[in-house]
Amino acid sequence: MQSALTQLTDRATWGVLRSLCLVLGALCATGHASNASAQLTMGLSEGEDQAPQERLRSALWAHLGVSAGRLEMTSSQVALKARVDALPTFVIGADLWTTEQFGLMARAELGLGAQLDLPMLEGDQTFSFNQQHALAGARYRWHLSEQRYAPSFELGLGARLQRESVPPQRPTYFTERLTLGPALLISAALPVSPSVLITTLGALSQPLIVREDPADSGELEGGYTLSGQLQLAYLFTETWGVNAQLDYTLDAAHYRGFGTRGLGVINAETHQTNWGISLGVRVSVK
Repeated sequence: MQSALTQLTDRATWGVLRSLCLVLGALCATGHASNASAQLTMGLSEGEDQAPQERLRSALWAHLGVSAGRLEMTSSQVALKARVDALPTFVIGADLWTTEQFGLMARAELGLGAQLDLPMLEGDQTFSFNQQHALAGARYRWHLSEQRYAPSFELGLGARLQRESVPPQRPTYFTERLTLGPALLISAALPVSPSVLITTLGALSQPLIVREDPADSGELEGGYTLSGQLQLAYLFTETWGVNAQLDYTLDAAHYRGFGTRGLGVINAETHQTNWGISLGVRVSVK
């Protein structure tokens, strides 16, 4: 009887110990799973926090380059044509992203002076010519995926300013001109690798203010300026890199009535095309 009771007690004791072991094992497994889940969640959160920081890509740059172009003015009385073969330029720019989606941009090209050729005049006359233009605005950005180096697409609004300077002529074939107007901005960025970035920028603007001196082309009726830019950036370090840039601009304006330009023009139209290339240094801003 005692032996049977002892065996029963031993079996009950082993049963309890086995149950305790199973419970402890389950608790340990649950604890490990909770720790792993917490670590995974923390890792994902850190990754999500770090990805936008990697994608801001704010930068400043300065280039030296050269541009060329053509200027035309036509009316019912006269047709004027001129060309600029090589205008040295100093180009500066900035992309400043204040948040992952919202940013500011600025571009400026300062001409360093060149000769304007007038092949339609006797003796192929030339005179000095210079040009400056600036574009600035704000943009909103969308990334095409959640990846750190995902391509992006941007839309924005801004303003464009352009100034052309020429010496006095008699008669006045080409005038000093200042134009200002709003601009629609469309751009995109394609990170090829952590050190290579390709960006494009297009702008469509309409001149609302036109000032010509000392003569004019008439009363402004309408016009537009279409510009495009392609930039390739290569980063040597997290801060320093180089840029190569191509630019194109098409400017057209239509005037109504009589203008004092040349020997007098009526319902004049002006067209100007410019294309340029530049190379310079890039500084990334954190």
